[in-house]
Amino acid sequence: MKWAPCAVLLLAASLHANAAGKPSLAATYSMSGKRTANGEVFSANKLTAAHRTLPFGTLVRVTNVRNGRSVIVRINDRGPFNKGRIIDVTPAAARQLQFTGLAPVTLHVVGRGAHALKTLPVSSIRTKPTPRLGQAHPTSIAGGHPPPLTDR
Repeated sequence: MKWAPCAVLLLAASLHANAAGKPSLAATYSMSGKRTANGEVFSANKLTAAHRTLPFGTLVRVTNVRNGRSVIVRINDRGPFNKGRIIDVTPAAARQLQFTGLAPVTLHVVGRGAHALKTLPVSSIRTKPTPRLGQAHPTSIAGGHPPPLTDR
């Protein structure tokens, strides 16, 4: 039952993203030396992002619609605060997605956990994850259902 608030937030984010009905935009952002909303020091070299409603620690696969490239980022900040944008990514994530400025993207929640990406070397993170036995399937933010809740 301790994951119930998380599921409610994920569902709320799903409904909000789906209600827009327009292509979602991602932007790069940088705020060197300042702290993110969850208290971490911002690093342009980490694969992190800002989202308005997803819980901190949520892992999201961001896919650039123009070229099909994707990257998994960890939500550690709040934003974007510009109309029409769904996520702000660090310069490191934007480089992997091969865009500067703005890009149309899709988002899929692939997991949660505040330390999931901190403990993995970047080379071990798959850009196109495949579910393994015993793991939750990736879930689309725009209209999907949240992954099964577990007490991990």
